[in-house]
Amino acid sequence: MKKLVLSCIIAAFAAFAIPNNVQAQDSFGTAGLDISVPLGDFGDFANLGLGPALGYDLAVTDQLSLHASSGLLFYLLDEDLGDFYDYYLQVPLQVGGRFFVDEVGHGFYAGLKVGGHITAAKTADLEILGTTVEGESDSEFNLSLAPELGFFLTDQISASLRYQMIFIAEDEDTGQESTTFSYLGLTGAFHF
Repeated sequence: MKKLVLSCIIAAFAAFAIPNNVQAQDSFGTAGLDISVPLGDFGDFANLGLGPALGYDLAVTDQLSLHASSGLLFYLLDEDLGDFYDYYLQVPLQVGGRFFVDEVGHGFYAGLKVGGHITAAKTADLEILGTTVEGESDSEFNLSLAPELGFFLTDQISASLRYQMIFIAEDEDTGQESTTFSYLGLTGAFHF
């Protein structure tokens, strides 16, 4: 699966070679709010993710842009697990392309993002027989892929919905089997 995602990343950059006639007004930055609704196994322990999102679009034709995005998602955990974690968060780092029905920065678009998610968690300190056992923190990087649909409400405001897949690799040391975590991501963004 890693080879597939890496191949997609390389193909995206090769297919969208930036022409020399791209002008400054054809690119724009974005800042907004990202909402994550975990699905499947991921939804069994995480309820909702919220956080800031940043992005950048560079037009390569009138209807096609290269897109890079990042953010920070803080998750609310299931109440059974919430007492055991100080935090559970993700940092998505993705690139991709967007095809606009009208022209870049206007109307409907469809896109595909590839990259990775850094997941970090810290367990809470525990009090056992008067002794405090300090919590542990851990982080990992996993490849990710997301098809996306979006719409520009105005020249400066857009909304998008994506189906995010995070490919968790097998880890023989911990007994973790390979799996896919997924969530629906809704982003509202202001463009500048």
